[in-house]
Amino acid sequence: MNKLFGLAVAAATLSACGNSSGNEVITTPDIPVVEQETPETPTEVVDTPTDGTVVPPSPGEAADPKNLPRAQPPVVAAPTDPSAELVTTRAVTSGDVGTASFDPDAGTLTVQIALDGNDILQEYTAAGTVDGYARFVKQDDPLDRAFTGFAAESDDAGLNAVLVMDGGQFNRYFGGGVVQQVEYTAAPAGLASFAGDYVGLSNIGSLLTTGNGADPSLVPEAATLITGDVFVNVDFGERQVNGSIYDRVYDPDGLAIDLQTIILTATEFDLDGQFAGTVEFQDLETVGTYEGALGGDEATAIAGAITLGEGFLEDATVGGVATTLFDDVEGEAEFGLFLNERCQAGNAGCFDAN
Repeated sequence: MNKLFGLAVAAATLSACGNSSGNEVITTPDIPVVEQETPETPTEVVDTPTDGTVVPPSPGEAADPKNLPRAQPPVVAAPTDPSAELVTTRAVTSGDVGTASFDPDAGTLTVQIALDGNDILQEYTAAGTVDGYARFVKQDDPLDRAFTGFAAESDDAGLNAVLVMDGGQFNRYFGGGVVQQVEYTAAPAGLASFAGDYVGLSNIGSLLTTGNGADPSLVPEAATLITGDVFVNVDFGERQVNGSIYDRVYDPDGLAIDLQTIILTATEFDLDGQFAGTVEFQDLETVGTYEGALGGDEATAIAGAITLGEGFLEDATVGGVATTLFDDVEGEAEFGLFLNERCQAGNAGCFDAN
């Protein structure tokens, strides 16, 4: 049996993300469509607010959802004074991670997640870098879960982000991310782009070697690395963010497998610069979610935590040739992370490192 195929099928028994009691199969979010009645002629004139307040529709006012353009942006309240200082040290969390703290100067990472060690806040061990992200590992002993972490901080230290995941053990895995705004002030109205590298981890990995003769059913698996490139556009006036993660490569045992591009669909960020949205393939199929935040003085950086469920391995290719390697795989999951700096005017320098 091909080693990679065998390992992928073994890991497929792992369930997908859930709560701290253990992750079962991730189900991608459904976008509800509310059926509404045909609009009726209004019987009275309603004054339109002039202070930027969003007016909810009265019963029967909405058009048939089938006739609405898919990418229609929501109506948002008028932005506040962009020079106003916003609340600092705010965090966005995803998955099973309770909290995390990254100190790039000391080279330390502490994480709160189930089954990673004796302490609630467990310190991880530095283990090099991948595409500019500091890499960390944690395994208490050979028959305990093997966690991998990645962390990064923006150039002005206004934003940092952490990703953690184990490859799975005893039919469950744990993972997630934290994006923390150390400092944030809103940018003036206008458009801006952000670009850089992406790093992710998957539960479809490989069994570790214990060296103690333990039964294979007891042996934990290592999470597998996924890399890629990120490009995000932000509209500060309308408070909208959207983008793409492309050139994604899944790399089990050094075998580079190309994955589909994923789209961060347009979503609104709030007055604190935080956002949450849906991840799709280019064919509009929903495959997961993303959450994150802007950070720094006048939004110099952006970071996001990605959660993908079953299907993210669809249409994988090796050397440009379609592979059936994952046709029978179920329960696959990916947690990912990006922290990227703002491009200069005209997008100069956006792709220098890509």
